Amino acid sequence: MGGPSRFLPGFERRGGMSAIVILILASLGLALVFLACFIWAARSGQFDDTCTPALRVIADDPAPRDPISNDESNKPL
Repeated sequence: MGGPSRFLPGFERRGGMSAIVILILASLGLALVFLACFIWAARSGQFDDTCTPALRVIADDPAPRDPISNDESNKPL
């Protein structure tokens, strides 16, 4: 039937799979980088405290402090 070289003039059978090999190697390399980042994060204590951030959302904020705290500024004019 002619194969893919009928539609792509520069396509050769032996060079057609090299793109797939490069993409597979690149994806494996990227997966290893993500795995190394995850292991580093787990060893450095990134996932140690999983309860406090969830409770911090529902906790009340501390009351704001009054920026003017000396007695003379509170006296009536």
